Amino acid sequence: QALLSALIPGFVERYQDRAAPEHLEVAHEFVPRLDAWWADRRAPLGLVHGDFRRDNVLFTPASCAVVDWQTVTWGPVMLDAAYFLGDVKKIKG
Repeated sequence: QALLSALIPGFVERYQDRAAPEHLEVAHEFVPRLDAWWADRRAPLGLVHGDFRRDNVLFTPASCAVVDWQTVTWGPVMLDAAYFLGDVKKIKG
């Protein structure tokens, strides 16, 4: 919550021309409640990468590896899948 509170002004400045006003309002309303939302996590929980996007997956012909684990936490198991799919959507556009 503290981190996002510090980042939200820059986010708004950068994306205010591309984000609907009601979406920015949701962000402003949600950030102060983030700690309470996160504390109410419910099963199923598991290891969450926290920044699971395509540039954090390294592929070889035989395998793949996930890198950049400094934001790892315990949380909702589908969080990384949702983050990854949102990132893929950006390139499919």
